[in-house]
Amino acid sequence: DKEFKKDASAYYYRGLSKVALKNYENAIEDFDKAIHYDSKNLNYRTMRARTYEAMGKNGNAASDFKKIVSLKRGGAETKDHLRVAEAAVRNGNYNEALVYYNIMIKENEWDSDAYLDRARLHQKMGHNYEAINDYTAALRLDPSKKVVYKERGILFVDTKAFRRAILDLNEALTLEPNNGKLYYYRAIAKQYHGDHEEAEVDFSMAKRYGENL
Repeated sequence: DKEFKKDASAYYYRGLSKVALKNYENAIEDFDKAIHYDSKNLNYRTMRARTYEAMGKNGNAASDFKKIVSLKRGGAETKDHLRVAEAAVRNGNYNEALVYYNIMIKENEWDSDAYLDRARLHQKMGHNYEAINDYTAALRLDPSKKVVYKERGILFVDTKAFRRAILDLNEALTLEPNNGKLYYYRAIAKQYHGDHEEAEVDFSMAKRYGENL
């Protein structure tokens, strides 16, 4: 290290080489030194965060991504907020992730991906109605996001909106005709909707495609 002295870039590039070799612990040490000698270079902190992610240290990664947002102040971009949110989700810190998804949508209310990601987060948190609203917004902004039919259909069953569930699950099954889980949820929706014979057919299809009943 003596030959590097205070050359932040030298530590950074050596750290990149170590990442390529999957020598993550030593790479982190080099990125630490690069940041120490040049704390304003956000590339160094970004690479350290990604290395933490490769190590499964999502809390450390989230801290670095949050620091980048802080250093950029008003200049933080959607991708910066997204990195914090994704790292927070992986770390199980759903409330923090939600804060950053809210920021993303506030800054760009036309971002269908942000609505889709926030919907999935709401679903993880058990916020079923909020998830349904966000899935609906994502699909309205981008009709190609047909994955919404699957997730929203299941949520409609969970919230006892059975007629709407059947419509969504019909669409989902045109995309995944061998998905036993979708047949199972549609069977439940049909059963509660009073379509008992059709429900039995769907339960049979669910068993056929491997859904354990």
